Amino acid sequence: MGGAIETARDETFRIVEDELWQRVQARHADLDARAAVSRNPLRARQPAKYPFSGLLVCAQCGRGYQVSGKGRFGCAGKAAGICSNGKTVAQSVLEGRVLAGLKERLLSPEAIAAAVEEARLGLVAHRREAMTKESRLRRRLGEVTWAWVAASTRSPRACRPGNCETACR
Repeated sequence: MGGAIETARDETFRIVEDELWQRVQARHADLDARAAVSRNPLRARQPAKYPFSGLLVCAQCGRGYQVSGKGRFGCAGKAAGICSNGKTVAQSVLEGRVLAGLKERLLSPEAIAAAVEEARLGLVAHRREAMTKESRLRRRLGEVTWAWVAASTRSPRACRPGNCETACR
């Protein structure tokens, strides 16, 4: 009869961190749930049309911003008649400001230095882990080699690390 099937999880082939994977799976489940109750399920699964859709929030009422006119964003609460915030922002101005802010923060010398240091620490940790694994594998290889030598000689007790050179000649 066949033995039990063993499974193992090998994290060395992981492309994304588990936390990110779980967040994406939760997002997919959320989209599926929305599509299940939506009047238009196909639209519920579509990606956002604008890069900042769902990210902008009105400072007065807390509702999201939506496209309100050609190339402009405005408060969804104002459109629904619940908010007095009539300010709108042009999409080009919004994108320009956000991208300039990202560029300023991400490409600053401090941010680059922090990223380089984080990468260096990651490499050091990876190298340390690889060296530990190599050491463990070398030790196991030695054990297997000695077991094989001991099994293939007439005097297994005589062949042990340290005295094999003389006993196995």
